[in-house]
Amino acid sequence: MTYYLELSANTCTCKISINGLGVDELDAKKVGSVQYPCNTELIGKSNKVAVEVMPASLDLTTLDKIRVEGLVKRYAPTDMIGPESGEIITRFSLEQTIAEIKADPVKLLKIADLVPFAIAAEFDSDDAPSLADRLIKAKPIENPETLKDWAMAFRTLLEKRDIDGLYALYEPKLLDYDIAYPEQKEPDNRVWFANWMTNKIFPQTPVTGFKRDEIEPVKWCDGRIWEIHLKGNMPLWRTQGLNGSRTKIQVYVGMVEGKIKIVR
Repeated sequence: MTYYLELSANTCTCKISINGLGVDELDAKKVGSVQYPCNTELIGKSNKVAVEVMPASLDLTTLDKIRVEGLVKRYAPTDMIGPESGEIITRFSLEQTIAEIKADPVKLLKIADLVPFAIAAEFDSDDAPSLADRLIKAKPIENPETLKDWAMAFRTLLEKRDIDGLYALYEPKLLDYDIAYPEQKEPDNRVWFANWMTNKIFPQTPVTGFKRDEIEPVKWCDGRIWEIHLKGNMPLWRTQGLNGSRTKIQVYVGMVEGKIKIVR
């Protein structure tokens, strides 16, 4: 079974996490929606969805306009992914939170202290693979400085275009995706990775001019997974093509058999 989180909103921005891992952000200052396949974030029992909602403004009239509605759906392998198919597992919205604020004059006066608003939901996924070993059981990385060291070594691999060295770091992510989506499993991950790097990534030039003090690790899952990007929210891994084309790859790392490797 494949699980999707679907969210629609207006007059706000949303940050979405599942089981402690930030998975998406939605800019819906006017209107927006997102549909996120979340099998790689499932842990079996009591999966937790959290949405932070920041209103487009703190004007009280915004409370009459803001809307956030979400659901988790489950799709069988034969289902088409779309609004008319799949089984709804749970729904959630901001409606109750807004109603409580509007009914309380004290909260209305202190609305700036109440943002971002929080929405939470919970669901089970017993019929899908579990990545609990990665998300809630893995050993945390305690020292962010070790992540900066790792990122500098990763930069060297990019500069050398070392496909074998990069695969050694990237393999855990591919193995987790094999678990989460077995029907999409590649016959040989190493061959797939080499083809992807040769045909998609390395025809462009890796952007490796960053310095150590520009690296910003971001903690998720109580330190079991860290997102590594650069100042200004720039991706650590990006490339630049001669024709202006660009590729950006988010990098999330964790401990795998005692070593820091890419897991998402």
